Amino acid sequence: MMQTQDEGSLGDQQWFLSASHVQGVDSGRDTLYKRSQNEQRDFDKRVEIEVQKVTSTLKIEMEEKLFKAKEDIKVMDKKLLKAEEGMEMMKKKLSEANY
Repeated sequence: MMQTQDEGSLGDQQWFLSASHVQGVDSGRDTLYKRSQNEQRDFDKRVEIEVQKVTSTLKIEMEEKLFKAKEDIKVMDKKLLKAEEGMEMMKKKLSEANY
């Protein structure tokens, strides 16, 4: 029997540096790899759900702020219109007073 550097024997026992010759090692490694992939997919899904929740919350908050800002603009526009009307009245009174 010819032995390579990766093999050896002692009496009736043989040893190998690689465990790939053992039946089931690859399938166990494959199972572990598949489980790892499934766990990563589950983790990714959970992260995506959390990101969607945060994004939705932020979107709602921003929409509420935008609505409030639009309401504030309407109020300011009304005040500006009243101020412009007041200025026109003052100009008219000044004009009448100068005659």
